[in-house]
Amino acid sequence: MGHTLRRLRVSVCCTFLAACGASGPGSTSGDQTSAQVVTARGESPGDAEAAEGAGEVREQGAEQSPARPPAGAEASAPVSAPVPEACAPGSSADDCAPPAPWVSKLCNGVYAEVALLMFRGGTPWQRLYLRGKTRAVNASGGATVDGDLLRDEEVLVLRHRKGDPSGMQIGDGSGQYDALRWNGSCVSLEAGEVTKRRPPAPGQARVEWRWLGEGMRSALRKDEAVTETFLARKKECKGATTGSVSKACERLDRKLIDRIVAYVRTGPELPAPEEHP
Repeated sequence: MGHTLRRLRVSVCCTFLAACGASGPGSTSGDQTSAQVVTARGESPGDAEAAEGAGEVREQGAEQSPARPPAGAEASAPVSAPVPEACAPGSSADDCAPPAPWVSKLCNGVYAEVALLMFRGGTPWQRLYLRGKTRAVNASGGATVDGDLLRDEEVLVLRHRKGDPSGMQIGDGSGQYDALRWNGSCVSLEAGEVTKRRPPAPGQARVEWRWLGEGMRSALRKDEAVTETFLARKKECKGATTGSVSKACERLDRKLIDRIVAYVRTGPELPAPEEHP
């Protein structure tokens, strides 16, 4: 399913290695230890091949700034309202989505802090859940984090392209969504790949601690469970940024993500993102 969309990708990959110390983890989902940010901006295959590997970034020590995915070219300094808080004009509560021009800018990059603000409990955005495993592809032409979306992963609707009964049908013909993942990346999904029915235990993409600014980290650590897990992970992982880590480190890394997501779902006050469309 979704084979036509999958053929739209022209990829340039930037690999971000995992960080298990104060700079946090770096991976796409599950137990993987790296995250790839894939762009699809219409480069020719020759351009993609020439750029392959050129964007690799490796953290060599805690004194370096954490590696982050590329934000959109139009990223700017924080303003009073960098993230929409209400549905776009003309959309209903059942089909609530942000303004289309803002979505287009958002999906040019990967904005980890914007995702946390959008996914907070109490926001009006429509949530969908994956019916099964599918590859992460951003057919709108911007960046995404490479890897797979897994069954029951929660995504947030950014744009719904409804199927045209009189035109050429793609997939099952019921339309496609541009959606936001918890890691701040956009993905394109066919309507048949998702459901509005919330599973008992929704999943989420990895929340990359090292992609968050100090203001957001401080806000998240106001939660006792987040702070406790963060300190335990830091102690167990011993500041490692490359190479293999212990099973206990991996377990605490996953636990930290779960604690962050659980806290954000309660609707806490979070600061304006350092980078945004």
